[in-house]
Amino acid sequence: ASLPIANSTVKVSPKVASFSIGEKNISIKPDSTLRKISFQLSNDIKIYGMQGEITLPKGMSITKFDYTDRLPDNATIGSNTLENGKVRFLISDLDPEAFNGNLGELFSFKVKADKNLALLDSVKIDNVIVSDVDGNAYNVDGSASVNIKNTYLAEYIPVKAKFDTL
Repeated sequence: ASLPIANSTVKVSPKVASFSIGEKNISIKPDSTLRKISFQLSNDIKIYGMQGEITLPKGMSITKFDYTDRLPDNATIGSNTLENGKVRFLISDLDPEAFNGNLGELFSFKVKADKNLALLDSVKIDNVIVSDVDGNAYNVDGSASVNIKNTYLAEYIPVKAKFDTL
C-alpha cells in the first residue's frame, strides 16, 4: 500500500552560536563604583559581526565597552539607547575579519549605579544576532542575565537603622 505525502516547505534556521554572561551575581554601591559584566560567546561558524540589546535597571548605566583578543584589531563596538530604554550594541569591522576563536569572553562592559538603583534587580542581554562573511544574519536564541544587588540598601541602611536606635 502506498500513501500520498503532501509537499511542504520548511524554513530551517541553524543554531550557530550561544551566549551567556560570565557573572551570575554582582553587588554594587550607588557611588560611581564600576563593575564589569562579561559577554561570553560560543560560536560554531566564523562570525564577522554582531548586535544585541542590553536591558539595564533604573539607576544603572554603561560607562564603557572593553575589547578582548577575540575581536579583530579593527573591530569597533558602538551603542545607542533605544526608545524603550534598552541599549543596542553593534560590533562591526570595516575590513571584514572573523572573530577569533569560538569560545569565551568576547567583550565586557562596565556599569555604574546611582541612588535610583533598587535593592535587587538584573541586567539582561537578548535579541542577539550574528552575521557571517556573506552578511547572512542568524538569530541567537535566548537571553542571559546577571542579578544586581545594591549593597548600600542591603547592608549600610539596615546597620545604620540599628545604630540609630541605640
